[in-house]
Amino acid sequence: MSGERPDNIQPKRNWTKTNWLHAGAGLLVAKVATVSILGPVLGPAGLVLVGANYVSVATRGKGLLPNPFRNRPFRNSPFKKKYLSSAPSSDKKDQKALKRELITDKTPEGVGTKPTEQADNALFRIIKSIETPGQKHLRYRAMRYSLLSTALSYSTPLSMALIFTAIVTGGLPVLVKLGLRGIFAQLALLSGAVVSFAALESIASHRNTKVWKRYAAEIEHVLRTKTYAHIQQLDMAEQEKYGLNQMTELTHYNPVKIRSFLESVPNQTIDRVGSLLIGSFIIFLVVPITLLLILLLLPIPYFILRHYHDRLATSYRALGEADDRIGSQLLNSLSGLSVIKSFNAEAHENKRLTESSRTLGEKFVSANILNSKHMEACIFSYQVGITIPMLAGGVLLVLGDISITRFMVQSFMMGKLLAASNGMRHDFDLYRDANAVAHKLQEVFAKQATILSGNDALPTNGVQGAIEFDSVSFGYTDDKPVLKNIDLRIEPGQHIAFVGPTGSGKSTLIKLLLRFYEVQSGRVLLDEHDIRALDLESLRQAIGLVSQEVYLFPGSVHDNIRYGRPDSADEEVAAAAGTAQALEFIHQLPQGFDTKVSERGQNLSGGQRQRLSIARAMLKNPPILILDEATSAVDNETEALIQQSIIRASRGRSIVMIAHRLSTIRHADRIYVMQDGCITEAGSHDELFAKNGYYAQLWRLQTGENLLSPPNSDKQ
Repeated sequence: MSGERPDNIQPKRNWTKTNWLHAGAGLLVAKVATVSILGPVLGPAGLVLVGANYVSVATRGKGLLPNPFRNRPFRNSPFKKKYLSSAPSSDKKDQKALKRELITDKTPEGVGTKPTEQADNALFRIIKSIETPGQKHLRYRAMRYSLLSTALSYSTPLSMALIFTAIVTGGLPVLVKLGLRGIFAQLALLSGAVVSFAALESIASHRNTKVWKRYAAEIEHVLRTKTYAHIQQLDMAEQEKYGLNQMTELTHYNPVKIRSFLESVPNQTIDRVGSLLIGSFIIFLVVPITLLLILLLLPIPYFILRHYHDRLATSYRALGEADDRIGSQLLNSLSGLSVIKSFNAEAHENKRLTESSRTLGEKFVSANILNSKHMEACIFSYQVGITIPMLAGGVLLVLGDISITRFMVQSFMMGKLLAASNGMRHDFDLYRDANAVAHKLQEVFAKQATILSGNDALPTNGVQGAIEFDSVSFGYTDDKPVLKNIDLRIEPGQHIAFVGPTGSGKSTLIKLLLRFYEVQSGRVLLDEHDIRALDLESLRQAIGLVSQEVYLFPGSVHDNIRYGRPDSADEEVAAAAGTAQALEFIHQLPQGFDTKVSERGQNLSGGQRQRLSIARAMLKNPPILILDEATSAVDNETEALIQQSIIRASRGRSIVMIAHRLSTIRHADRIYVMQDGCITEAGSHDELFAKNGYYAQLWRLQTGENLLSPPNSDKQ
């Protein structure tokens, strides 16, 4: 069912809650009616208003008065069914269809929630989705401590009110009846009560703070690990959309903001709501007309929040985006300081940063001015809401309608209510920040991997290494193909190489073999198995990749080499380092294999990093080895030694090489020349050189032979 809801179909509502709400309001107004002065006037009018609101809710699904339950759907109203139902019997199907729509037209809760939903509940949805039963129990325990602490917090103002009353009146009649006739005895008892209750409140407050912080830390841990794991399993295409700065924000700083919210705001919210309820109940018992005035003024902060909410959300979202941009810009600039210096671009970068920083400052000022207006309006409304009832209580005291004891209790309760109201500003700030980052995390969790693992596992020690690209076409975007109908086969144990200009599709073939991306047409086979049917872990375990962009992890040289096989013996690590021609420079390091590698291996040269990467791949001992410009940063002599070592250690292993330096692939069994996404030439070095095509021209260009002979007029 779509479109607008028919007028005769009412939204569902919790009718029990509605009955209790109106019954409570009726009792309050009836109590007020018994008070002199304003009671006879406000009482009947209030009863009429409550009754009219009740009828309006039953008939229209919406009350005349502001509804603290936000008109949530109700169903099966007995009053509406019996007396006020306007829906004819022929519309029962519409009622059922609407019910199905309300139930089924929902996005599942939790991490899979679509980002198009309203973001107001993003924080609570994401917490609910990751919360374990143990953490849920911990939350309930923390809530119980918060309630106990809140209840005990009212003992002090009540005792203080009684102390002041005893001082002013010369003693409390209740205590006189209990045998405490002297004022000093009464003050001693009341003071002891204040100290005792304060001690109990401190103990309960300490316990609830400790439990809330523990709960917040556990949620932060689960959220961080789940976010990191989810980003890891996303498709490569999706991962590449996030920059390093953004990933750091998602996996570290965003969970920290949610932890900051959880360790304080829920506890404080329970305290504030509990204070408002307990204080209101006490005021209802002593001066009910004051409570009526409070309830009449209570909707004002709600309307203020409603007025500012959307503008605040938009303003702070823009501030967050500006903050992300400047963080990313700083990270990129600081990572490329050497390039900036070499181009004398310091002034240009300073100008870029100045502009971004000024934009961030403007967004910050704009958002906080709007937030200040909102919060000051709320505080003013709270103060008005306290002042008017206090004046009413003072008038009743002067007229003799209430006693000094009642007035003192009301005065101390008003202070408690004001304190509870004023603290909402900080809570709202923390909630806004936490909800904004939860919305970002929700958008990440809504993204799901499309490259899924198959069910067929490769044999642990039986992979032959036969690779076939069968009519494979692929493009990173639909309108720009990178590979066009590629057909080739690599036999087990064969050493092949790809050469060609940048952007011809050489590295893309490797990404398809590793299933970093999915082919758009055709198929890739490994040992006659379509790799889409293979288990991803076993597929990638069979392939060792050494790329030009080497990443070394913080840790020792030893740990970096055995990253792919953590259980390998020291002798195996040394043998792999020897194959990569890395032993000599490793032994020259201060602590040898135990030397710590700095972030990204910045304390090593480019050639040293590449040799450690080769050693890491050789230790993995995969049946298929891929060398993507793996020796581009080493000198020719070291490169030749590495090539010889790899060939000796790789007998029976399929090797795929990508190179711009043709001397590294001259002895490959077969060389494929790629241009514009197609294989234009194939053969051994001698065969390709004899064809006098693109490969031969490239060889002459690199060896300098074309400089020693006149240009060839026969262009390919």
